[in-house]
Amino acid sequence: MNSQLELLIKVQAIDTRIQQSEAVQAKYNQEIAELDQALQKEETAYTAEKEALQTMEKEHRRLERALEEALSRRDKAQDKLFSVKTNKEYTAALHEIEGIKESIKKQEDGILEVMEQSDTLKKTLKKTEEILKKIRGEYGRKKKQLDDELTCYLEEVEEQKVLRTSLADAVNPQALLDYTKLREAKNGLAVVAAQYERCMGCNMKIPPQTYNLVITSTEIIHCPSCRRMLYIEPEPENVTQSPAGN
Repeated sequence: MNSQLELLIKVQAIDTRIQQSEAVQAKYNQEIAELDQALQKEETAYTAEKEALQTMEKEHRRLERALEEALSRRDKAQDKLFSVKTNKEYTAALHEIEGIKESIKKQEDGILEVMEQSDTLKKTLKKTEEILKKIRGEYGRKKKQLDDELTCYLEEVEEQKVLRTSLADAVNPQALLDYTKLREAKNGLAVVAAQYERCMGCNMKIPPQTYNLVITSTEIIHCPSCRRMLYIEPEPENVTQSPAGN
């Protein structure tokens, strides 16, 4: 095989690896985004539940203050009964007390309802907090794993880039330029095998004379159809095993 082709095949393998690294990084970014989204969703739910509980506790305090005020007004109204002088004043005082008692009942019912809702929210908040803690732990472990895997992969790619530079330096400048143009035009595949008189890049039949040149020529031969550089893959060596005991 042409020595330039051998170098270009290696260069192309590295270029493909480098190109794949972009897909790997995109996949990494997507997985991290999904982790972030899951964590953010749970944190948002936790924050909303926490704020709801705080609002409920605030309402509880308001109702308790209102109840204290109502109880104080009731006590004053009851004391007032002892100072009334007419039936009309007495009736009015009783009516006022009944109104205050209704208010007290309303405040007490409201407090009970708020307490029940607060207890439910506390239980829900506790479960959400446990889930959030678990997700945060999984997020940290998974992100570290992905970071480590990506770092290792990119370090390998950087090593490949250094190797590519040394290989490319050994390629004839014109051949490297042709390779670069073909790679850009042919979706990253500039050098392909020729098998059974067909180009494995475009799958078109290669004329017999051209196919023979691919096999025998020391020059770089291009596919007449797609212009890719062609090479013949070497036949695997047959290894004859001796019978056991010989």
